[in-house]
Amino acid sequence: MDFGMPCSLTTSFKKMATNECGSQFVNVTRVTCGPKTHGISVGSLGGGGEYEFAEHVNVYNCTFNGAISAARVKTWPGGKGYATDIVFDQIIVNEIYYPIQIDQHYMDNPEKSSALKVSDVTFSNIQGTCSGDNAVVLDCDKIGCDNITLNNINITSIDPKKPTPAVCNNVKGIGNNIISPKVPCLNQ
Repeated sequence: MDFGMPCSLTTSFKKMATNECGSQFVNVTRVTCGPKTHGISVGSLGGGGEYEFAEHVNVYNCTFNGAISAARVKTWPGGKGYATDIVFDQIIVNEIYYPIQIDQHYMDNPEKSSALKVSDVTFSNIQGTCSGDNAVVLDCDKIGCDNITLNNINITSIDPKKPTPAVCNNVKGIGNNIISPKVPCLNQ
């Protein structure tokens, strides 16, 4: 897990019998990040085609100020493994370029023959402002991201004249009480 500076924590382990690398049962609470950090990213997973995983990750009651990202899951194309049971809840975003993001084309890499499976990710109670073009980016590989949930989201642009759209690719899930931005790919 990459939290970016000045909030930095790396947690992973390797299963000796299977050579799998990953993180489980990670709880992050009451962290403030910024400015110019990468927020709290689950990943980057699957670099170099590796099998990696992240599961049972909870990020709660955190604030991001002037960061590039806030709540993010990122995987490399061509990787193997999974990211599941990830919750970002009670998050404040202040002037964040990518407030909510799932990026399965990390570093703008094209799709490959394999991809990590991203599922059961919840973004809940996230409020604040976006300094970038899209407040929500759910950019999943062709295998798709399943059971993605957005609850109680209200992210507006720092420019009151500019809308805060969402980008959706290959994602299935639900949205509840999304005030801004509109997320058309989620059943509401």
